[in-house]
Amino acid sequence: MRKTVLFTLLFIVACCLHAQPSYTKKEAFPLPDILKNMESVPVKNIAVEEILDPKHIEQVGKYTIVGSSQSEDIFSIYSSPSFKHVVSFGKKGEGPDDFLSVDALNIGVYDATTFYTLKRTMADPAYRLFQIKDGKVSHRENIPRIDGKNIVGSPVDGIEIWIKKKKDSFTIYSCSAKDRETVIDTARSLRVGYNAREDGTRYVHNMPTVFHGNGMIALSYYQLARIDLYSVNSKGKIEYVGGFGDTNLTSTREDVVTTPGKMVSAGDGIYQMVGGRTIMTPSPERYSDIFIGSKYIYGVYTCRENAIMINGGNKAYIHIFDRKGNPVKAFLLNADVNFPTRLSIEPESGTAYGHNTKQDFDYVKTFDMGSRLP
Repeated sequence: MRKTVLFTLLFIVACCLHAQPSYTKKEAFPLPDILKNMESVPVKNIAVEEILDPKHIEQVGKYTIVGSSQSEDIFSIYSSPSFKHVVSFGKKGEGPDDFLSVDALNIGVYDATTFYTLKRTMADPAYRLFQIKDGKVSHRENIPRIDGKNIVGSPVDGIEIWIKKKKDSFTIYSCSAKDRETVIDTARSLRVGYNAREDGTRYVHNMPTVFHGNGMIALSYYQLARIDLYSVNSKGKIEYVGGFGDTNLTSTREDVVTTPGKMVSAGDGIYQMVGGRTIMTPSPERYSDIFIGSKYIYGVYTCRENAIMINGGNKAYIHIFDRKGNPVKAFLLNADVNFPTRLSIEPESGTAYGHNTKQDFDYVKTFDMGSRLP
């Protein structure tokens, strides 16, 4: 009897000592040598008109847009790659032409001269398109938000891309910008998720983020270090070009975190495990942002040491591909910048822009990668 009690106590102590999240280790995503040999790119600081509490930075063609809810004008627009101030606009307020602060956090790229914000009204939500031309910003049109579908943008003149997410699928739609009701073509993402628990009660999504530009669509997955490329022709036909990276989405990935439950007495000297869970965090290896040019595609590669941390650190790893998905070169942008959430790349010049979110935006940090490309 004493041996049984002693064994039970030792078992409980052992369970308590190990009741911490455990990580299922996986060999690092196997990068080709061309992406392992990174070049460090020096930083150049450019003084700009001060922006208080910048929340968003986005690249729209040759323009860089910075959104802030604290500045007098919500949006400040700069030309690339010189980063000269072009225009500021967007008054805070709740009027039909005003912007709520949340609008500054919802900037989408429509095409090379136009961006959009989602006007969040309960009665009539709509995407508001704004065009930048000759140093001025003008309201282009409002696009009604379609129930269950979200606009991505226009990678080809006259063709729009929309996406629809369901529990177990992710579909891309192409349609005419003049006739959004008629679908021209569709494409489905490779893989969207799997059950992370044996009892089937928790479904983990692996929905991709869609990027576009220069007649292409790029998909970057939440849990995979992978990019998938699609071309879009002038008639809206979507064709798979190729992909690069990981295709392994299994429970052996490093980002599957298991938290053990606790041993609870069930009476008569019997103990059972209760609680505990298995979840998936964002992969420490994934492409958090993609910029598509006429010759090269720039993938911002997140490689975190801590799988739990959602935000990146102060380094940006840039993997560059040709338009077929073949690796070309890799760069390391090493500076006091919050990556990857505050980085923008102008793909034609190969210039990256970033800033530190803990400081007011009175300097932009630039990195010239274009002069180092073949």
